[in-house]
Amino acid sequence: MGGSSTGTLLAGALHYCRAQTESKRVVTLVCDSGNKYLSKQYNDFWMEEQGFLPRRPVGDLRDIIGRPHDEGGTVYVGPDDTLLTA
Repeated sequence: MGGSSTGTLLAGALHYCRAQTESKRVVTLVCDSGNKYLSKQYNDFWMEEQGFLPRRPVGDLRDIIGRPHDEGGTVYVGPDDTLLTA
């Protein structure tokens, strides 16, 4: 695993390599472990919540409960509505 600093170094190395016209040996470093990102970028649930990964439908209430309000995930019912309506 690597963090954003490692990603930046790898992107820079790739950019440099692609610009070369003859073969060269290029070295870059993995300068961090990425352990600070275990609850964010390395967490598929967080990535889904932030919209970076598509949500996988599971076919039950989790599909509605886990959706943000702007995606239509909020359902309103009144005291006279039946459970079927909800």
